[in-house]
Amino acid sequence: MTDDYAEWLRRNMELNKELRKHPRRLTPEERWLLRDTVAPVLDDLAATGMMLPDILEEAHEDRGVDAVYGWVLEPDGMGCSIQILKGVSLADQVAMLAEQIQELVADRLDDSGLSIQWPRCPEHPSDRRHRLVAEVREASAVWTCLESGNVICTIGSLPAWRDGGAVAW
Repeated sequence: MTDDYAEWLRRNMELNKELRKHPRRLTPEERWLLRDTVAPVLDDLAATGMMLPDILEEAHEDRGVDAVYGWVLEPDGMGCSIQILKGVSLADQVAMLAEQIQELVADRLDDSGLSIQWPRCPEHPSDRRHRLVAEVREASAVWTCLESGNVICTIGSLPAWRDGGAVAW
């Protein structure tokens, strides 16, 4: 490890320790980016009967990359960070954030004793072993079938169906 990298790592760890104690409120531009990026994913959660998470417009960490950080608040008062990279297309931002939210949903579903596969694939409704995958195709953030590779819909336009019931955040 080089001295420069070791110093950067030390400073970054100190910054993150401070941010965990005293989160930084997002700037207006960061809030708009967070809202625009997370909106389609929240629409899909709602369409499938999932409860919506509390997403706070504050940074609890900074990983040293050009990104906007938000915070997903858990019911127990704990939470976890979400990250939106700057300098990539909105489609890439939405797809990457959809993957992050998908993992958080899987954790909530697992905690509730339900199948962790969200959103389930409408091409294979009886197969509880795979979920849709967030990808960018033709400059759009889409949900695709893991098995067939078919595009199911754009992220934010999942058809309304119950996908395992509401799960508390």
